[in-house]
Amino acid sequence: MFNNKFHNTKSRNHNAEIASSEQSLNVPQAAEYLGIHPRTLDNWRSQHRGPRYIRLGRRIVYRVGDVEAYLEAHAVDPEAT
Repeated sequence: MFNNKFHNTKSRNHNAEIASSEQSLNVPQAAEYLGIHPRTLDNWRSQHRGPRYIRLGRRIVYRVGDVEAYLEAHAVDPEAT
């Protein structure tokens, strides 16, 4: 017979992996992650700059992956010149 205990553990582990890769940050957390002031993120959003974000009603959230992608896109290689 099917072992539900194993299946549930496997599902929980998979869900934990998905949750950690899709973890969201609020504005102060994202600003801290980037090393900037939260108001800078507010300004960037109004100027259509900065990392991708999600608006949930009045709430703004940033996915960790989107913040990391923004950092990677703006990395400068000093030896590339």
